[in-house]
Amino acid sequence: MNTKKRGLAAFWQQEKKDIRVVLLDVVILFFIIWMLIAASVAGSEIAYVLNDQYSFRAYMNCYSQGDYGRMVEMYHYDAMYGTEPRESAAEFVAFAKYYEAASWYKVYKEKGDTEGMKEQQAIMDQNFARISTLPDGVEKVEELFLQ
Repeated sequence: MNTKKRGLAAFWQQEKKDIRVVLLDVVILFFIIWMLIAASVAGSEIAYVLNDQYSFRAYMNCYSQGDYGRMVEMYHYDAMYGTEPRESAAEFVAFAKYYEAASWYKVYKEKGDTEGMKEQQAIMDQNFARISTLPDGVEKVEELFLQ
């Protein structure tokens, strides 16, 4: 009768396992996990660069979830890579710029900087003209920053 244990349980229950082998196993496992994480991050960056810019769907998801700050991040990320927003996402980009200008408007208002307020108001007006189908978002922005 064969009473020998098999598999992972037998591996860990060996009586005279050298500590150096165990440490080497832990180090190898750490590097494997680290490489998987690095590959995942690199993959998302490569996918973005190949796609050139954020899509209408990405902006719409952020808008519908009320994550307007992420929309601002997205359009700045596109600008960093020198890409123009797709025509389908142009209204969402205008909304993100409106949101960003409104937040800066509030900062300048609290500081008493009227020149900064004028600059941000001009940006808000310029982008408000491009927003036609997102009135509920504009109302939320006005509640957050302009009242």
